[in-house]
Amino acid sequence: MLINNRNHHQIFRISCSFLLLLFCFRNDLLMAQDTSKSQTIQIISNYKPVLRPSTKLSFSASPVPPAPFSDKLKYALPDQQFKVIMKPVELVPAAFTPDSIKFINHHFLKLGYGNFQRIYADAGTAWGTGKPVQVQLLAGYHSLSGNLRFQQHNRFYTDASLQAFRNNHRLNANLSFSQRNYYFYGIDSVNINAKQDSLRQTYNLFSATFDYSNNEPNQYGIYYQPSLQTNLFSDLNSTEWNLNLRLPVSVSLGSTSVFSLQASADLTGYQPKDTVTYHNHIISLYPSVSFPVKDFKFELGGQFAWDQGNLNFLPQVGIEAFVHSNRAIILAGWKSSIRKNNYQQLMEINPWIRQPLAPFNTRVDEVFAGVRGDLPVNLHYRLKAGVTNFHSQPLF
Repeated sequence: MLINNRNHHQIFRISCSFLLLLFCFRNDLLMAQDTSKSQTIQIISNYKPVLRPSTKLSFSASPVPPAPFSDKLKYALPDQQFKVIMKPVELVPAAFTPDSIKFINHHFLKLGYGNFQRIYADAGTAWGTGKPVQVQLLAGYHSLSGNLRFQQHNRFYTDASLQAFRNNHRLNANLSFSQRNYYFYGIDSVNINAKQDSLRQTYNLFSATFDYSNNEPNQYGIYYQPSLQTNLFSDLNSTEWNLNLRLPVSVSLGSTSVFSLQASADLTGYQPKDTVTYHNHIISLYPSVSFPVKDFKFELGGQFAWDQGNLNFLPQVGIEAFVHSNRAIILAGWKSSIRKNNYQQLMEINPWIRQPLAPFNTRVDEVFAGVRGDLPVNLHYRLKAGVTNFHSQPLF
């Protein structure tokens, strides 16, 4: 009887548990079928993305093999021993000693007296702003006398110049006149009774110069500067005229090479008193080219000159070699030229010269070598030696 009662209680408990589970499951189904109610699901997470550091690369101690370059790359460090020996100084008033009239709207007057009874006076003025037009005027008188009889000399000159700028071009014009008086001094005044006028040697020179050039090469890399110079030279017994026309043109071939071509005509006519007129003409053509090759710079050219109808070839060869990181430059070359011996040029050397009776010119051949450079103590040097040969050189 007790056993049956226990079984009955166990059956009763199992039945109640089963009914309770069935009731909960049925309640969930009823709630899931209710579509009138909205549900919201919120997910909370504490995870944050983190960018982790990359692993360091490990380099080996062995050197990197050289790159397969065909040309060696050179790099020259600047000189670390250069020292500036000049120091800034304070500004103090100084005496005004003009040597030219290059300043804009500049004027000056110089008067002086020196030994040998020397008297000199110079005056100059400049007007304009430099661009587009500037005018300059100069005038002066110098005279001196020595202790000997007729030992005296005087000179008077005037000079006017004009500079005009327009776009990339410049025009220069110059007119000048000068007169020089010399006397044949040193004669024996006891035995010779000479008058002062018969011993005077007077030279007059009137000259005009014009040139036109571009300040910078044009779009084709051409730079030109044609010029014309003419003068009239005379003394008491002769007259000489000179005309010099030059047409130089240079063309840039790349960034370092330059080709130049110059044509010139140097014409002279000399007429002594009561004699025929002598002519002395030189017409020349001068091509040249300069170009660098590594540590060398070459200049090759030649002048074809017609000297009074005779053709002459005048070589122009030069070379520069850069050594010790361009601190020193070795120079060498061979240059030839023709120097005209007209009456005006000879008078500049010897003002007591007699009138030349025949025209002739001098050929100059020079072979030279030298070196120039800089020292670490801010010292510049230039040494040059050569041999010069003169053909038909006038002697006094």
